[in-house]
Amino acid sequence: MLSKLRKHYEIIIGTIGFGLLFLLTITNKEHYYFDISLFAILSISGILLESISIKIDDFTVTLGSAVMLGSYFISGLIPTLWLIFLVFMTSNYLYYHKQAKRAYFNIGMFFTMFILSHYIIKAAGRQINYINNIDDIINCIIFGLTIFIANWMIVLLQNIGEFNDEIANVIEALKWDFYTNFIVIPLSILMSYSYQQYSFVGLIVFILLIMTFNSLFRLMRNLIFINKGLSLSHQVSASIVSKLDLSETISNILIGIKQLVNCDYCALIEFDRSSCTAKTLDFNAEEYINFDSKIIDDYLTKHFEEILTLKESFVLEDVGKSKYIDDSAKVPEDLVSLIYEPLILDNEIIGCVLISSKYRGRFSKEQLYILDNLASQIVVAIENARLYKKVYNNAIKDELTGLYNQRYFFNALDSLTDTCSTCTFKNCIKCNKTSLIIFDIDHFKRINDTYGHQTGDKILSEIASIIRNNVRANDKVFRYGGEEFTVILPKIDQQHAYDIAERIRKVVENTKFYSVEGDEIKVTISGGLAEFPEEADSGASLLAYADRAMYIGAKKQGRNKISKYAASM
Repeated sequence: MLSKLRKHYEIIIGTIGFGLLFLLTITNKEHYYFDISLFAILSISGILLESISIKIDDFTVTLGSAVMLGSYFISGLIPTLWLIFLVFMTSNYLYYHKQAKRAYFNIGMFFTMFILSHYIIKAAGRQINYINNIDDIINCIIFGLTIFIANWMIVLLQNIGEFNDEIANVIEALKWDFYTNFIVIPLSILMSYSYQQYSFVGLIVFILLIMTFNSLFRLMRNLIFINKGLSLSHQVSASIVSKLDLSETISNILIGIKQLVNCDYCALIEFDRSSCTAKTLDFNAEEYINFDSKIIDDYLTKHFEEILTLKESFVLEDVGKSKYIDDSAKVPEDLVSLIYEPLILDNEIIGCVLISSKYRGRFSKEQLYILDNLASQIVVAIENARLYKKVYNNAIKDELTGLYNQRYFFNALDSLTDTCSTCTFKNCIKCNKTSLIIFDIDHFKRINDTYGHQTGDKILSEIASIIRNNVRANDKVFRYGGEEFTVILPKIDQQHAYDIAERIRKVVENTKFYSVEGDEIKVTISGGLAEFPEEADSGASLLAYADRAMYIGAKKQGRNKISKYAASM
């Protein structure tokens, strides 16, 4: 029931507000003052003030409410309601381009809170006609505070049950709205008093004063936001630049962006010029977001040449109405507003950060300014991580075969023993068994002597590929030295390791190998294996046992065989 009510909440509030407007316009007998010139000046003032609003996530704060409060103090309830209607209809159309449902809710909400506050004040025995003494000023202040409370009661009821994710944004908006009231209420009182004393001249002067205050207030808010954003951006920058692991760097970048910008989805996308494709390296999304990042990759790939020309960042308030989107029907429903931030290295786009929200008009130019400053640091962090990965791979990989090298193999054996020594299980074999296979190419010296070292290198590379393609993704394959290869198989017992080794032996035996001149060569391999910790109690003994199994059980038994280690060897 609550979820259904929340789903239709905007329609309900809008309908209540508009219904009360028309009902009161027809039936209300209270005195009110209506002057067409006054109405026109207040309407233009309200529309102009709405154009210089302060946006805080889904909430908008302006001093336009000072004009509406002043109108209420001067003219009464009914003219003020129609002023609200005209100001919000015009501003929604000119500035915010809000969806009809959202505009209907916003206008209806203002109707509701003004009417509610009017009758609460009236029921309390307080009447606002003219501002002549301190009691009238107190009445105006109470009415203004009642408007504030009524507004936030409606907002909080709309968001009930969703504060786990949005509480910080709601508190931030409430705080700024509360600060605004310290300016709005006094200004509205002074505006109405000035009109009483000096007619239109006093009114216009105070409206200009309100506009000045609005601009200064907006500037102050933006400066505070930018200062806070730059400070957070510095922290994020320090965090990502200090990381050297590529995947960890990208993950930290996305976490940092979520801190800087209140978004539902953010992704780091790489542009590959050689294949003219876009690929999401990683993304961070809220659980309620319902679209696959592959949709974005496919769209960017389809428009790859156009994307490469977009070297300037931008904000889209409504993706479906943007010139950048040629088919809005294919845009996911949860992708409504968007920030595009290109990542540029040596004047070429290497990728982009894509940030989106399911809400329209969520992002601001101030947020874009912060991201523009962070973008260069993101590029540096990614390039540093990639360079480190390349250097690290060169240090641990064999240049010829692309397999891990001997140094990395010994480190892996040592870590195997270290891991086992921390095991808390009494029967360690059940939690940390590991098997090691060692392969050796049969008569490899004869191949080198007969066909040359280039052919030998070719066969080494081909056999390395066969071994790598016939083990699991988490198994590690090494070029141990010369024509020998080793494979570490975590959580595999000796029998299953034997089955894998035998499968590899058969694949090699049945594969046709050729020299660089095109001569067919018959190649076979021999192998031995042992298991840790059932047989070997350390990495060194595991290697020694597998090596002994290969030479005694395979090489001395005619080659082209796989042998398991036995204590009798």
